[in-house]
Amino acid sequence: MKKFLLSLALVGLSLSSFAQKKFITDAALYMRKYNPMAGADAAKKNVEKAKEFIDLAAANPETMNDPKMFLYQGQVYFALTEIAMIDKMNGGTVDVKKVEEYAATAENAFKKVREDPKKMYVQDISDFFNPRLSFALTQGDAAREKNELAITTTFYTFALGYKKIMGEQDNNLEYVTSQFLSAAVNQMLDKKEIDKAVELGQAVYGVIPKNINVLISMINIYLQKNDISTAEKYLNEALAIDPSNKQLYYVLGTAYMDLNENVKAEQALIKALEIDSSYGEAQYQLGAHYVNWAKDIQSLRDKFDMKSAKYKELDIQFNEKYSEALKYLEPWIAANPNECSVYNIISGIYYRLKNDEKDAEYQAKYKACKK
Repeated sequence: MKKFLLSLALVGLSLSSFAQKKFITDAALYMRKYNPMAGADAAKKNVEKAKEFIDLAAANPETMNDPKMFLYQGQVYFALTEIAMIDKMNGGTVDVKKVEEYAATAENAFKKVREDPKKMYVQDISDFFNPRLSFALTQGDAAREKNELAITTTFYTFALGYKKIMGEQDNNLEYVTSQFLSAAVNQMLDKKEIDKAVELGQAVYGVIPKNINVLISMINIYLQKNDISTAEKYLNEALAIDPSNKQLYYVLGTAYMDLNENVKAEQALIKALEIDSSYGEAQYQLGAHYVNWAKDIQSLRDKFDMKSAKYKELDIQFNEKYSEALKYLEPWIAANPNECSVYNIISGIYYRLKNDEKDAEYQAKYKACKK
């Protein structure tokens, strides 16, 4: 009797193990039916059924650490993010937080597969993503031919995301994507499409958060959004990667100029020149910034009586800003002698500073340059 009962118990354990592993098999069967291109409704039903079974497998001690379970958990939860994207494209509402959770689960599951010492299912990850990668690159290249900046950026970002999950890095694609993001963001900001710029920037940042060009785009976006604290967050991330990057301070300075943040613009551009004293773009922008700042002070000054203390105070500031502009514009024009309009600007500064000799000198240079 004892042997019989033991035999029954062993059979029960065997059946239980079979039942738990069957959850993985059932999830796999539904994922084989999953085809997002063949219709959203059918695709959603197959993924939802696959999720039911893979969740059971993930919760059971016998299968929760099985590399095959992680493989299909990754596929299922990634498919859930695809379904959400399709819903959004069709005008539906998407629970962003839930999609982020799906994406995190998928990424962790695929990571577990790659970390498996036996590497049994690593090729299966590539088999799952290679068709998606090929499609994304093809669509990105087609959009690139049409100069569709945002679409190109989006598809190349998808491609980078697939490569990341596959454990691959493509430095060239990262660079190209970051350049298209920069161009797309500039275009959107020119059109005042700040929300679109935020969405695109966040998508790329989510895939390549350590890319300096991407971080510069994020800084620009949030400065235009007038969200200074978030812009500075991305600036700090960029500086942690490359503390001597003069372009970061240059971009920050010009963005602050657009926001009429005069002191912050001045500080950022000076910092860029501290890193590289011959940085021509920063020289010119800082000189131009002081010119514009002086004009703003002049407009304010002229509202007061010339004999008033306030007028005299502002007049001193007015002269100081023009004098500061000369410190940067004169060496810049010496290095760029064919930029005729700058001779005229410098001449105007000296005229306002009542330096007739220098005014005449730069007027002569301006006329000679124009010939």
